Amino acid sequence: MAHNVPLPISLFLQSMASKSARRLSLILRLMLFVSSLALLSPAFAREFVVANTISVGESPEHAVLTPNGRELYVSNRVSGTVTVIDTVTSQITATIEVGKSPGVVLASHDGRRVYVLVENALAILSTAQKSDIRHIAIPGRTDDLALTRDDRRLYMTRVYEGVYYLDTTTEELHQATSDLCPIGIAISQDEERLFVNHQCQGPGGSIAHDAIGIYELPSHRPLATIRGLANVGGQLVLSPDGTELWANGLDACSRPDYDHTGCPAVPGRVLNVIRTSDLKLLKSFGFSLEDSNGTISFSPKGEAFVGGGVNLKEIDADNLEAVRRIPIANTGSVAFQADGETAYVTVSDKNLVAVLHAGSTPSEPISRVSSLSLQTVVRTLSTEGSCASDGHCYRVHPQTIASALRDRGAEVPPPTASAGNAEVYRSVANLLLLSNRQPELAQAQQMLELAKNQEYLDWTDRDSPVVTIAQELDKLYKESHPTEEHKRRIRELEVQLALAEKATAEFRDQTGRINVPNAPDNRRLEKVLQKSPGAVALYTVVTENSYHTLLVYPDGNMKAQEGLDSQGAPMDRAKLRRKVLAFREVLSDPDSDPLPLAHELYKILIGNLERELKAANATTLVWWLDDDLRNIPMAALHDGQQYLAQRYANVILTDSSQVGDARPRPLKALAAAVTDSREGLPALSGAAEELRAIFYEEGAAHKTGALPASILVNDGFNEESLRAGLHQNYPIVHIASHFVLGVDEASSYLLLGSGRLTMEKLRKSPAYSFDGVELLTLSACDTAVGSRPGTGSAIEGFGFLAEEKHALAVMATLWEVDDLSTRIFMQRFYSELEHKKSKAEALQQAELALLLGDSDGQAAAFHRTVTNTASRYSHPYYWAPFVLMGDWK
Repeated sequence: MAHNVPLPISLFLQSMASKSARRLSLILRLMLFVSSLALLSPAFAREFVVANTISVGESPEHAVLTPNGRELYVSNRVSGTVTVIDTVTSQITATIEVGKSPGVVLASHDGRRVYVLVENALAILSTAQKSDIRHIAIPGRTDDLALTRDDRRLYMTRVYEGVYYLDTTTEELHQATSDLCPIGIAISQDEERLFVNHQCQGPGGSIAHDAIGIYELPSHRPLATIRGLANVGGQLVLSPDGTELWANGLDACSRPDYDHTGCPAVPGRVLNVIRTSDLKLLKSFGFSLEDSNGTISFSPKGEAFVGGGVNLKEIDADNLEAVRRIPIANTGSVAFQADGETAYVTVSDKNLVAVLHAGSTPSEPISRVSSLSLQTVVRTLSTEGSCASDGHCYRVHPQTIASALRDRGAEVPPPTASAGNAEVYRSVANLLLLSNRQPELAQAQQMLELAKNQEYLDWTDRDSPVVTIAQELDKLYKESHPTEEHKRRIRELEVQLALAEKATAEFRDQTGRINVPNAPDNRRLEKVLQKSPGAVALYTVVTENSYHTLLVYPDGNMKAQEGLDSQGAPMDRAKLRRKVLAFREVLSDPDSDPLPLAHELYKILIGNLERELKAANATTLVWWLDDDLRNIPMAALHDGQQYLAQRYANVILTDSSQVGDARPRPLKALAAAVTDSREGLPALSGAAEELRAIFYEEGAAHKTGALPASILVNDGFNEESLRAGLHQNYPIVHIASHFVLGVDEASSYLLLGSGRLTMEKLRKSPAYSFDGVELLTLSACDTAVGSRPGTGSAIEGFGFLAEEKHALAVMATLWEVDDLSTRIFMQRFYSELEHKKSKAEALQQAELALLLGDSDGQAAAFHRTVTNTASRYSHPYYWAPFVLMGDWK
């Protein structure tokens, strides 16, 4: 830490210690502070409990009591009002419209006026005549106010101009300092010094190196500059006895869009406590991963209260190590009565003021203020902030959110080893969906997308060195008396952690998954839906205790339905997984009856949305499938009259799906197959016929099929020929071979004529890129299924990996396919593509060709009216395993 002192420090310190009484007070305070450090556990003399709540305007943030304590003035940022409360009766006596975005509110010492910062102005209220309001224009951003005891000078921080003061007798503005980016301001008790917290520059500072300036009053001559502190630039408050300066850090080091050069390796949002006698840093609080650091307030007895986040923090006046969390979420400022026994807390997201009383015994705050609002949770989880020890960046860690929600009565399961923090996102999505209101539905969609990305990160990082290093560091950080060996090991691990996080970030860059949040571009999807008449999106949300389907229209509007079981009870994850697994089993057995489960799952997934789909003239359902729903085909659901394939084309979007406008190119393909028995796998005798029926060799005199192709069969289908073919920029790649899905990517492989091509090698090697491939058809077994049914695992099949490797669309299979029916299916599919049908329409017509026994192309004319025919391949086993992922046009 470095201090830049432009004047002799001895002169400055002499001015700081001019009164012997203050020196004695400081000595006693320091003695108490040192003795308190010996306490094994912090103990507070009293505890505050919530006695009452008062509804005020929208988004209350700041509050101030008049000097006599009779009236509380509360500024409501969103509603643009100030609420006046009689503290004796707890009744609202006035609601005053003051202007746009009211912020800091300050009462004069004589009790006659209240000053409120609003956008581009200062509002002056008369406490005697509530209707008497005057405005003084102050262009630009102004953040904070400080008033001298004689009420003559009202100081304000004009962020882009410097510090100004208003002469309250003449109402003229004067410039006090010209140093840029002042944010917080405070006046010393003797009114000899002005403290200013600067963001972005400040006295002697530069970008990302903020400073606290100390100026002489009334001359405004600079006395000292505090530089090198971890992350300052926010609110500035003096303790009641004037011995400590509390500085909020909300500056460049907190912002992902600022230059981070020179930023300290500490949490991004920091609260610094500085001793005013010698400008020594006493403590830095890093609340960024748990509670955030909001507005600082002091009780008359010296306790500090810090708002923001999931708790109101109380910090002991004599022991900075003692922090107690009061479970009131999203608090702003705290205003105390003179005796320190009653406090008024603004609760921003619930539009309340909570009245706190000091009591001798702890009491649970009432749930109205203690619970986290869903809007707060969504904002907290979806906002990038500081980075946690698990290598991910959050404003508040999902596990902290989950714990806070459970403590306050919400049914949120703890993160599990298999799903990690994704559980929290899904649970929050579930709570949002229950309201079925348009704003909450949009937030639920966001939470679902975050859950899917988080699931991927939890999986990819499970065995990452980041986790191992972070776990060891966490244990060492908890050592209250670390040895020199502990300190050396901490320094060593911190370096290793930084390197491991860098490597992890590079890996995510390569796979297209860069941190949370990194969900698909919803606006882009909406634009694509708007360009695809009849297309609507269906998001599925599986949580521990419920299931929802979210219907998203092309204009962005949404409708949700909750899935219920046959008894009308919520369909939780365990029950849904059992039904999905049972349905998959009957689908993969051509001798079974799939209709009972197909109808039951239809009612659970989309039964109550039938009217909306009909009203939207839906023809294509774009599914975003959650959990084990990824392992069954939506086309095989049955409404009691028809399969879903008879009513709609179905397509799946994944985290890696690319949706956009591809330029149409002439249809030609790279076609490959392994037809004989290799690696102990059975021969695929129909694969050769499949290729001959669909493709013909480029340049061949005799055309056996409809599309030109470079054809690779058996020994000709090897790693070298596949790599070379992929670099020829064919719009279609068709592979008919075995795919074996193992327990991990090293044991999962595609069978080539030359042997095994593992998923691990396919992922890591840049030679295997599907960039430019508009359609990858995997006419093989299990290329779309997850490896661990019943767990919602993120280990995916070949099709998912191909999408990650930039294939625009992938058609893959969910189970072992029949050789002969697959040949018929593929012939019909490519015939429809040749006749300019979209990929989704071509898939639907190929499904109907088998389902309805229509091999001559007449299904399109009557598939909406005919419910069933005596087709040899009418069982979903034959026509339903093929799923289309990605671009459906």
